[in-house]
Amino acid sequence: MPLDRFTWIAKFAWLACVLSLLSCQSHGVKIIDKTQQTLHFEDGTEIIVIKRVFPEYPPVLRKAKIQGKVLIRTTVLLDGTTSNISVYKSSNNQLDEYAVQAVSKWLFRYQDPTSTKPKTIILPLTFSIDN
Repeated sequence: MPLDRFTWIAKFAWLACVLSLLSCQSHGVKIIDKTQQTLHFEDGTEIIVIKRVFPEYPPVLRKAKIQGKVLIRTTVLLDGTTSNISVYKSSNNQLDEYAVQAVSKWLFRYQDPTSTKPKTIILPLTFSIDN
């Protein structure tokens, strides 16, 4: 079954996101995957994911088969909440608001309670009609 034009565009957009992630990693920003529970940083800092909130997938967008991936950049504050939440890359800007809302509810815990510097991470969120 040949891929339609939208599928090719979505795949190209995701490839662009992956390439930008590689650049991001070289600047000390940690990227989390959907199964990772603990983030390990080069300076020895460890952050544990306490609460993961998946984005609401609006029925109108699902019905229209609008899919995509949104990369959210956020700072994990020392109290475990998120701050400075922004869209780093997006394959479909109609999904951005829902991704930001979800990440604002995530909670983390620093393994070392004496940590003094908040860390910046990238969270990839996927909107797929198959999920």
